[in-house]
This record gives sequence, structure tokens and C-alpha cells, in this order.
Amino acid sequence: MAIDGKQGGNIVLTSGKNIVRYNDSFYSETFGIYFKTGDIEARGVSNRVYNNTLYYNGQDSQFYGDGFGEGNEWRRGIVDMCDQGSCPDNIVMNNIIYGTYNNYDIFFKSSNTAVNNWLSTDSDPQFVDTTLSDPTSRTQPDFTLQPSSPVIDQGTSLTQANGAGAGSTTLIVDDALYFQDGTWGSALADHQADWIAIGTVGNVVQISSVNYDTNTITLTVPMSWSDNARIWLHKISDGTQVLHGAAPDLGAHERASSRCACDLNQDGVCDWEDWRLFSRDWGRTDCP
Repeated sequence: MAIDGKQGGNIVLTSGKNIVRYNDSFYSETFGIYFKTGDIEARGVSNRVYNNTLYYNGQDSQFYGDGFGEGNEWRRGIVDMCDQGSCPDNIVMNNIIYGTYNNYDIFFKSSNTAVNNWLSTDSDPQFVDTTLSDPTSRTQPDFTLQPSSPVIDQGTSLTQANGAGAGSTTLIVDDALYFQDGTWGSALADHQADWIAIGTVGNVVQISSVNYDTNTITLTVPMSWSDNARIWLHKISDGTQVLHGAAPDLGAHERASSRCACDLNQDGVCDWEDWRLFSRDWGRTDCP
């Protein structure tokens, strides 16, 4: 998403429990992502905003100059400015928020959480191409990461298991709001349930369903894990793999690492654990 330097912002969230991930938000006059009030009953609460790339936002302020509002809150990468009540319980994680006007990256009025984000005061994340001269271009900017980028493999896990499991399809987690089971999207789109990694980045499985009231994820095949096992996103709703290497990259563009085809669990070694993963799925006819 991009605004070509005119008045306006990019992504606005006026409702709750949305998943906002793997978006580029750049060159807005004001905000990159905004939590706000739609009406008394509709507020930007309990959203999970992770692995987005926000670049060069808040730059062309014709109407919202320095000193407008509370601490230039309109000219931010990510901002919470609910005008009726508050917009709490939003979590902002594993994003790149870089090049924001005057380093005004994040502003919260409510009780929200920002964890493990790469900010304007950090070093250059090393995008491939940050050219913004043509707002109609389909190739520029290119926020793919260069091989030497410091944000590669710097993402943290999203949540953790609440209790151990042995050959189970029922996984209870601390926070299920990061994931979706394929029932949210339009029937016209190829919208698939997420794949997750449990405990290790190579121990992957697709989600069958999610109960957000009980933070319970039902898996398509039985898996095993320990209590407090870390949980990562492995594939998003279009089937794209977004976890390569030892950990996810920060931002919206996961850089695929070069590895042996036999290294199924991506630990750098072809061994019995890879054979176990291979044999577990042998004979399946429903592979994506």
C-alpha cells in the first residue's frame, strides 16, 4: 500500500481481532497503520499486527505539521488515537518501521504492546531498493532483504503452548489471535488455513480450526510438543512459506535460505529427524 505524498494515511483498523501481516505500508502523509474508533461499539482493539514493513511514513504533511495533536501522533509509523474510549490489547510485533518522519515510529494512547520491532533508530535494514519517485511503479520500491540484512532470522515466536501434547491434535496456546483457519476469507479467493511450527521451526502442521474463546487450535494431524513450546507461523493463507532458517525475518519479506532438499526441519543437517518427518507424511494425497 502506498500514498503518493498527499493528505492521508494507509491502513486503518476500526474493528477488533484482525490479523494484519505481510503488508508493505509506505510513503503516507500521516500514518502507516492506525488503530481508531469507528463508533462506540466498533474500535480497533485486540488486533495482532506482525511482520509488516512500514517505510517513510508521515513525510509530506501539508495539513498536519509539527506540533499538531499530542506529540505529532498523526505522523507515525503505527499510531493508536481512539477518539471515543480507548483501543487496548493490540500487539505490534516483528515489524520493520523505518524511515518514519523524525523517527516518530510508534505512538500509543491505550494499553497496547510493541515487541521486537526494527525501528528508525536501529541500523539500516538493507532493503533491495527504496526508490519512491514513481508512485505508479509495480517494481519500486522493493522491500526484499539483501543477503547481509541485519533483520534476517531476528523474528520472535508469536505465542507458546499452554501444556504439553503427545500425539495430539488439540493445541492450547497462550494467544490464538495470531492465526486463522481458512474460514475468514472470501469464497472467491484461495484462502487456506495457516501452517504453524511447534517447538522447533521444522515441526510443522496445518491448522484445522481455531477456537478463539478457549485459545484452542485443532491440528490436521497429531503432533507432540512440550509445555511452553514456542509457536511460529510457517505458511500464510495463500500457502506461501514465511519461515526459513532458524527464525522468521522481521518485516513482510522472508528471505528464503539455501538448504539441502533433505533438510526438512531446516536445522542444517540431513538426519533421522528429517526421515521421521518424511515418513510421517508418506502416502498423503492432500499436500498443498
